Amino acid sequence: APFEKKTGLLSTEFDMQYWTQAKETTVLGSVDVNLRNRFLRLGVGNRVGTVQLENIQGGIHLNPSLTGRAGMIYSQPGVGVDYQPLSNLGFSLDVYNLREVQADVTTRFGLNKHVALEATLGKDKDSSAYSNWGLGLNIKP
Repeated sequence: APFEKKTGLLSTEFDMQYWTQAKETTVLGSVDVNLRNRFLRLGVGNRVGTVQLENIQGGIHLNPSLTGRAGMIYSQPGVGVDYQPLSNLGFSLDVYNLREVQADVTTRFGLNKHVALEATLGKDKDSSAYSNWGLGLNIKP
């Protein structure tokens, strides 16, 4: 079965990644409140250091393969786009921290309709180089 987006009023998602350069593990739990082709996303995680509300985003499904988002991304103002060209393959781009622009590019490969492997390329905290890889799992119960 393909890795799929949940439909219905509420959908949940859980990410866990190990970051190679930073040598740390991060977690993020998200809840989407869905209304037709729009949603509100709330995410709690520890990527910014302590466990806190990191993501508050409004989004719109522009078509079945493309989603746009705007709001707080890792506690910074930002925008994001999600593209799913195949049922088991997706890509995300998040641009945030507009004073010192950061961007994360994520690829997800669905193993089944609930679990995907994911890899994220992001900026290393101690340098301006994009050399920090996050490798992990995305789970949609």
